Amino acid sequence: MSQSKSIPTQYTDIAFDYNALRQKALAFVQAHSGNLWTDHNVHDPGITIMEMLCFAITDLSYRATLPIANLLASAANTQALPKPLYSAATILPTRATTPLDYRKLCIDTSITRANGSFCGVKNAWLQKTTRPVIANLNQKTLSHTALPGNRTQSVSIKGFYNVLLEFDADATNAEKIELMAAVRQKLQQQRNLCEDFVNIAQVEQAPFRLCAEIDIAENADPFDVLSSVLVNLQQYLSPVVNFYSLEAMQEAGLESADIFDGPRLQHGFIKTTELLQS
Repeated sequence: MSQSKSIPTQYTDIAFDYNALRQKALAFVQAHSGNLWTDHNVHDPGITIMEMLCFAITDLSYRATLPIANLLASAANTQALPKPLYSAATILPTRATTPLDYRKLCIDTSITRANGSFCGVKNAWLQKTTRPVIANLNQKTLSHTALPGNRTQSVSIKGFYNVLLEFDADATNAEKIELMAAVRQKLQQQRNLCEDFVNIAQVEQAPFRLCAEIDIAENADPFDVLSSVLVNLQQYLSPVVNFYSLEAMQEAGLESADIFDGPRLQHGFIKTTELLQS
C-alpha cells in the first residue's frame, strides 16, 4: 500500500521551517536588544516585522529550490500574470540622452500622404548654441530684461540646440512645415533636463559644379556610366541613413545591447556608424 503525499513537518534546513526561524530570530533579538526592547509579544510592531521577514525567507527558500522550468512557467490562457522573461525590445531601449539619439528621433519622423506614400526626414544635425540672459547683481536674479538702477551682467546659458533637417527630395513646403512641427513635438517629449531646442529649420543647400573627363570602356553604355557616377557622387556627398530590420542588424554581427541602444524607433534600426559618417 503506497503512502499518501503530505506536507513535511520536519525540515533539514532552518530556512524552510518558519517556527524554528522565528524562534532563532527572537532569541537573537533578546540577546542583543538588552533593556532597550523588553516587549517580545506578538502585538509588538517589531515582532510583527520580524515575523514577516521570517515568512519572506521561507517563501524565497522554497521558490529558489523549484526547477528553473517551473520558475519561468506562467499560467496557460491568462492575461493577468506577466510574462516570466522580457524581450530585449522591452527592457533595453531608453529615452533619448545623446545628440545621436536626438538625430535618430528626427530621422524617424515621417508623415503619410493622401495617396498612402510616406514623406520624411532624410537626415538631421544638432548644433550647440547658447541663450543670453541678464544677471541682476544686486538682487541675485536672472531675467531677460535689465532693470534700471541695478548692476547687471550678460550671461550665456548653455544646453540649447539648433536643429537642421534635410527632407526627402520630393517634399513640398507644406510637408516640410508639418515635419518640422512633428520633429519639435517629438524632441520636446524626449528632451533632457536643462536642455531645450531653439530653432528647427531646413539645412541650407550648397550648390556646386563638378567638371570631369571620364574615360569609359568601349562596350560601356555612356548613360549607364553617367547615372552610376551621379548616384555615387550623391551618396558620397550626402549619404543616406538607412533603416534596418532586426534580422539585418543581427546578420551584421551586432549584439542586442548595441541594437537596442537608445530610443526605440518606429521604422526600424539605424546603424550608429552610418549616422556618424553622414
